Amino acid sequence: MKNRILTSAKAIIAAASIAFVASSPVNAAVIYIGDSQGNTAQYDTSTSTLSALGNLSGLTSPGQIIGIAYDEMSDSVLHLDRNGARLYSTHTGTGASSLVYSGALAQNFQGGAAKGGILYGIDESTQRLRGINLTGFVDAGITGDVLPNHSHALGKDATTGQLYVGAGGNGIREVSDAGVVSGTLLATPGVGFKDLAVFGDDFLVASYGADLRLVDGITGTSSIFLTGAQLSSVGLGSSISGVDLRSSLVTVSEPGVFGLMAVGMLGLAMLRRRRIAA
Repeated sequence: MKNRILTSAKAIIAAASIAFVASSPVNAAVIYIGDSQGNTAQYDTSTSTLSALGNLSGLTSPGQIIGIAYDEMSDSVLHLDRNGARLYSTHTGTGASSLVYSGALAQNFQGGAAKGGILYGIDESTQRLRGINLTGFVDAGITGDVLPNHSHALGKDATTGQLYVGAGGNGIREVSDAGVVSGTLLATPGVGFKDLAVFGDDFLVASYGADLRLVDGITGTSSIFLTGAQLSSVGLGSSISGVDLRSSLVTVSEPGVFGLMAVGMLGLAMLRRRRIAA
């Protein structure tokens, strides 16, 4: 009888352990990388796979794209053509691209971070945060601080929605949706910025070179994340000017729920056995 109870107890512990492990959350991300002419690639961190996504072939040629933004609402990558005063879109499922807006709001508009139906970017002429409402493409009416000199890059934390601005020689700082800038969050000596994305505790940076770089969130030093050779192999040019990501928290089940169910069900089974034996 004692051995039977011990065996049942071990079964409960084993099943509960498996259930708790199975319900652990797993972070995964698809990183989107773009060049100054609108060619786009994607890198899946769960499989370490780099592939071409799309290009702007057949559309009005962009002047100079500085910054991309992943928009959850349309499941598309938006390209900010600051010189051509245009916004392009590349669908992440089909790779199809289109011109979605052309007008004054897109002039000198760069960086790029989309959330809540608004595309945030940096107005290069005023060095302030600007927003375009993606429903109707009207100005979001943001008035805020003057950003640090050489602010070109804008990105967001996909989990919290916090915006970050990157400026050559002035590091990375937090900026609110209203355009209010904090003090220096991270000094990044020697790092040039055209676009950035929050990647865990670090930052991915497009600096208009051939590589995609990773900036350490503690030291501010940079290293190569994807080489120019890797990116050119999937159709990107030598001027990498945009990066953003789609992040997801994959959870097999609500943490602990299946574990508790397993404990309860097996506990009842053991109790029933004990009553029968009695």
